[in-house]
Amino acid sequence: MHTAKLIIELTNDIIFKYAVIFCRVGSVLLLLPGLGETYVSARSRLALALMLSLVFYPLLESVIPSNPPSVEATVIYCFKEVTIGIFFGLLTRIIISTLHIAGMKISFMNGLSAATLFDTNQASQGSVIGVFLSLIAFTVFFTTGMHKIFFAGIYESYQVIPVNQPLPIEDFAYLSTQFMSEAFMMAFKIASPIIVIGLLLYVAAGLISRLMPSMQVFFVLAPVQISVSFFILMLCISTSMMVYLNFFEDKIISLFQ
Repeated sequence: MHTAKLIIELTNDIIFKYAVIFCRVGSVLLLLPGLGETYVSARSRLALALMLSLVFYPLLESVIPSNPPSVEATVIYCFKEVTIGIFFGLLTRIIISTLHIAGMKISFMNGLSAATLFDTNQASQGSVIGVFLSLIAFTVFFTTGMHKIFFAGIYESYQVIPVNQPLPIEDFAYLSTQFMSEAFMMAFKIASPIIVIGLLLYVAAGLISRLMPSMQVFFVLAPVQISVSFFILMLCISTSMMVYLNFFEDKIISLFQ
């Protein structure tokens, strides 16, 4: 009887620790860019979360507390882990939204703001330029192995916010505000060449309309504006992607330190 009781307690403890790890890992993967998209089946995400939790279990077993005596305490543990995972996933989403914001700024300046495509990453309509930049970023993420930073970050998150620690609500609010402000600033930097050229074209169009009032300036300006903006984008896209990827890596690393 005593041996059977020990086996049952040990089994319950293993199941509890695995469930706690799965709550955080699964909620992060629910929102993780490239893996938490609508076009990725829920069954695939669930299988990946279960496998990752199994991989993390021997590494995190020592930092997970033993099975609490009450059901209420177990529910509280799971709720905290899901909340932490969703928070980290949302922060990565904010970083990814930088490209969508930059694409919208570029579209406004080159006259393509009305041209939209269904963006599978956001499950909504998005600018053509934003979708294009996002596809390039995701391609670079997976070809260069940067997606491994996410998995390392999930492991490091247990050092940043241990399981026994209360939810740092103030830190959540501060980091969300900081990430959003830096995402907007980085989007402006990525789109700044197009913005500068667009402003110069608008100034030139205003001068021409003053000199030749009968000329249909905006009718003539549209093809020039689109052609010049695409040319500038072609020249700057490699540098912009490198700047963005460095920004992305720095923010993810700083998030889990």
